[in-house]
Amino acid sequence: MSDRPEPKKVMFMSADIVGSTTFKENHKSTGDVPSWLPAFEKFFRELPLVFIGQIAIQFDDVDDVPETGVWRVSGDEIVFSIELTDDQTTTRLLKAFLGSVSLFDKRLYEFCGLNLRGCCWVASFPGRNIEIEVPEMAVAGDRTNDIYREYLGPDVDLGFRLSGYPNAGENIISLELAMMMRGAIVNRDLSLSVEGYESLKGLFAGCPYPIIKVAINPESAERGIDEEDLVRIDKNFRAALESVDTPSNRIIGSDS
Repeated sequence: MSDRPEPKKVMFMSADIVGSTTFKENHKSTGDVPSWLPAFEKFFRELPLVFIGQIAIQFDDVDDVPETGVWRVSGDEIVFSIELTDDQTTTRLLKAFLGSVSLFDKRLYEFCGLNLRGCCWVASFPGRNIEIEVPEMAVAGDRTNDIYREYLGPDVDLGFRLSGYPNAGENIISLELAMMMRGAIVNRDLSLSVEGYESLKGLFAGCPYPIIKVAINPESAERGIDEEDLVRIDKNFRAALESVDTPSNRIIGSDS
């Protein structure tokens, strides 16, 4: 029997504070506790709770609510992760995260004048990406059998490249995740728009990658692309990538 792990797909959801460095610089303190600390305490303590609440809303009609947790905290960023099962569940989770960013963005701005932005993407394991269990690292919460999992690979790195592109209060998703959301586009549950194309450092041999903004506000639907547009964007990107002689053309999500 092979010890090769079963294939799986993980969605990552990153929320970070816009302009955090400038905010800290402008809120110095001569005491032991910097004056900018309350804003960041609010972010790290409350955003996960807001996300849990939004998940409860999106899954209020089902008994089996998926559990997502904080994968990584770094500086002014929280990254959630969850193993995916089907596209409908993925859509609900994405809408829960988008709702969380929108709600907490307003709450944080009212509290201290800072804004939030989000980025969501997916990666498949194993193969192009790998998962490493690190039992020496504790996992927050009461699930004592859980251990920390480090995810590595170019498709994991992709999200961290994309996370710098959303504006305040906005959310960006990867092309593969957008393709998974085609049903939600048809049903007008989500609205997608292409904000431009960028060469992402170290990825896809420099081929311009679509920067896709996602929203659940019906008013944004008039700006959105439809399913046909999205499929064309995906095919054009793959064609450009396949024309480059590099291992980077073996990208995931070729289900179009």
